[in-house]
Amino acid sequence: MPKRACNAEDYNWLVNTPASDGNFKAALERSSEATIKKAVEFVEGKEGEKTKELELRRRLRKFNTARVVPRADVDTSTALALMAEEKSVADTARMQVEERERSIANAYETAGIIKTLNFVGKVVTVTSLVQLDKVKKSKSYKGIGTWDEYCEYTGLDRHSIDQQLLSLNTFGQEFLETVTSFGVGYREMRRLRQLSNDGDITIVDNCVEIGGESIPLDADHKEDLQAALERVLDEKAEALEDAHATVKAKDRVLGSKDEVIKKQEKELRKLSRESASRDLPPAEDAFLQRMENTRISFDGYLMKADPDFVMNEFNDLGEVTPRMRAALISTLHYMKMQVLAAYDTAVTNYGDPTMNPEILDGFANWEKQQNS
Repeated sequence: MPKRACNAEDYNWLVNTPASDGNFKAALERSSEATIKKAVEFVEGKEGEKTKELELRRRLRKFNTARVVPRADVDTSTALALMAEEKSVADTARMQVEERERSIANAYETAGIIKTLNFVGKVVTVTSLVQLDKVKKSKSYKGIGTWDEYCEYTGLDRHSIDQQLLSLNTFGQEFLETVTSFGVGYREMRRLRQLSNDGDITIVDNCVEIGGESIPLDADHKEDLQAALERVLDEKAEALEDAHATVKAKDRVLGSKDEVIKKQEKELRKLSRESASRDLPPAEDAFLQRMENTRISFDGYLMKADPDFVMNEFNDLGEVTPRMRAALISTLHYMKMQVLAAYDTAVTNYGDPTMNPEILDGFANWEKQQNS
């Protein structure tokens, strides 16, 4: 009889449903040997799939025993091999259960130690943090409940413990024990983690590289490490204060520019009202209003390219690059050249106000009108 090929539908039921599911059992009964072998290859050695693997192998053995083998010694060796394989799978499953039980027992033991030593409301020792880290990573706390419930059971604040575990996983046990010995607190550790993320602190070969200095992690260099940490933290604090001062200065600049714009808008409304009461030709009135609108718009464009304001604004988002500086200078130079060209054309066509008394009087009246 020819061998039946792997059936895709049965294979999907075998690998994608739990061993306790009725669909799995039904697929197992009707599947061909090829289908079951392929399913075994898929689940073999995967975590949480030992029960399914055992069921699949048992089904395979039925195919083997049903097959006619001419030699008795082959039957015996095959049976022994299958028995050894089944024993290996069973031993592996038993060891996993035992390891799981040990992890849960360790979780209870850790919780008991913390409760007994009355760590509630206090900083947990580094040794206890190491144990808690093992409990969390192994998920053995599920023997009690969720991670939140486990922390509550031990009398610990979950948020505080998670922050301290972040420090443990960032710096390691030895560094944490060293810095806590001279009183580095919760807030300082959070700032140190930020320094580590920024690359200001690195730990290499039991040495801390900080501020261009390499300091060994041992009792003889505690004072050196403490001084270096305080220096870097102070420098960062000063930089943060400078950044806040820059933001405040920027806000003041924005405020003053807003005041200028509001003042110009007020003057524009005033001019509009005055033009209605003045006996001006329509073309002249429209032209004067256009020039005033142009001045207001020009001030707005200058705000976007103000050297102090725009650089302070983008410096808060990151370092000002040479390309950014070049773009600013190029833009201002372009504006300058365009304005100068327009000014020269106007002087050529309509006269220089500094040389023509009539134009000078008109220019003075225009300036006086803007400042009134």
